[in-house]
This record gives sequence, structure tokens and C-alpha cells, in this order.
Amino acid sequence: MTNSKYTDRYWYFRNVADEDDDDYTGDSLMLPVASITGFYASSTAKIRIYYEGARNSNTYLNPAATDTIDGQNGYVEIGITTGKTKEAMRALVGIINSGPHYNGVTVIADDSTTDFDGSTRAAVYADPVIISCAAINNSYNGAA
Repeated sequence: MTNSKYTDRYWYFRNVADEDDDDYTGDSLMLPVASITGFYASSTAKIRIYYEGARNSNTYLNPAATDTIDGQNGYVEIGITTGKTKEAMRALVGIINSGPHYNGVTVIADDSTTDFDGSTRAAVYADPVIISCAAINNSYNGAA
């Protein structure tokens, strides 16, 4: 990860409906914006946000892995309104470029609708075309 004006900014993702279930390494992720390497439309209804440094399948970070390949990127896959790939990518770039450009957290996709005390709330998405946090692929869970 290189130093940039985005070094102290983070994006947050969570893909469980109940906060009480957020107990696994693939359930939520706070991602440094400076580590984002690109976006990829994995379908007409999903976008993958790739980030550096995850080293998925690296035995150093994931003892269950069988190889020692270093430097593979992790990704977060978000659900979007079908056919709105361009609009979703434009929204993500707009969020990156919007201020402030220092210490801050932006919730991109939080599917949680039940708080720890059982009360309910609306899921949170950074833009109306984002509709879910479909998957989190990080260095520890190795999930695809």
C-alpha cells in the first residue's frame, strides 16, 4: 500500500443481517481506500472491489492454505441494481474522490438490520444502486 491523500480513509462492508452474527473473518471488513486496486463487474448485478495486501491462500496468513503464493489481491463483492454497472462504478469513484481526504470511515455496504439488542434498523448503502454486500474474500477466510 502506497502513501497517498487517501491513506487515512477507510471503507466499511458487512454481509450479515444480525450484528450478533458478525463473528467470523468473512462477515465484515474495514478496507483502507489507499489499498484499492480496481473494480470488476463480475455480473450485471455485482461488482468486485479488489484491494492489495490480502494474500489470499498464503500459508503465512492462512495456515490451512496449501500454497505459498504471495501478493494475491482480496476483494469485496457488492450487489448492485441489475444493469447499473456503470452507475455503480461511477458512484464508487465519486466516493473515493469526495472529501474529506483524511481520517474517515465511509460505509459502502452494511447489510445488518438487527442491532445487538434485537432492535431493527435499515441496512446502509453508500449509493442507491448498491443493494448488498454479497461477499468478502480476505486473507484469513480464503472464501471465494
